[in-house]
Amino acid sequence: MFGLAFMVPLRSEGASSRKAEDQRAREKAAKKACAVGDFRKGVELLAELYVETDNVTHVYNQGRCYEQNHQWVSAIDRFREYLRKNTNGTPAEKSDAEKHIADCEAFRQQEEPNPALAPTALPIPGPPGPPVASVATTAAPETTIARRSPSPASEGSASQGSGLRVTGIVLASAGIVVAGLGLGFNLHANSLADDFNRTQTSTDRSSSSTFKTASIVCYGAGAGATAAGVLLYLIGRSAATSDTQLSFLPMFAPRAFALAMHKGF
Repeated sequence: MFGLAFMVPLRSEGASSRKAEDQRAREKAAKKACAVGDFRKGVELLAELYVETDNVTHVYNQGRCYEQNHQWVSAIDRFREYLRKNTNGTPAEKSDAEKHIADCEAFRQQEEPNPALAPTALPIPGPPGPPVASVATTAAPETTIARRSPSPASEGSASQGSGLRVTGIVLASAGIVVAGLGLGFNLHANSLADDFNRTQTSTDRSSSSTFKTASIVCYGAGAGATAAGVLLYLIGRSAATSDTQLSFLPMFAPRAFALAMHKGF
């Protein structure tokens, strides 16, 4: 009975010793983890020790572990928690924790990017506008002379002028063809007139008169179409050039027709 009663406290003292050794081993492991940069493992071991022992020194060491690994916000949080829980701490302990908080605040502000130095976003260029050529003068280098780009009205005039030119060419070509047809009728009328002079046949004389009339009509139509085609071509060409103006004056004479053209700037 006495032997058993004597052995119980020995077992209790041995368990307490083993527990203390285990805590010291975990403290060393936490210190090593914080030193090599594995602050998550170090903070976790210190949290387990604080739960088991309720010793606020482990909270302080959590702040130091975060501080060593540049986790400024977490370090500040742990030091403030240490000040809150260490109600019986000495002024020196409180001053030491406050100094660590101030240091972490300073380092945090240094490492945060300065908004004033942040790169500004460049504007996105829009679609390119019409090309504008500029010529700098020697008397005033900052003064530029820009060439005016063609307006939509002038572009419309150029398009309309192109259509008039094409129409004029087609009409003039048709006039030449009709005039050529009139020439053929005239030659045939002359041939019939020669036959009439030899045979004195009324049929040859009538046919010659008919072809003669047809040739005159073709001459007139061909000349009119050709003149109209030339006129349309010149009008279309004038419309393509906004700086020039063309004016036409019809002139009539016995058995003749003419157009007088005047070009102005």
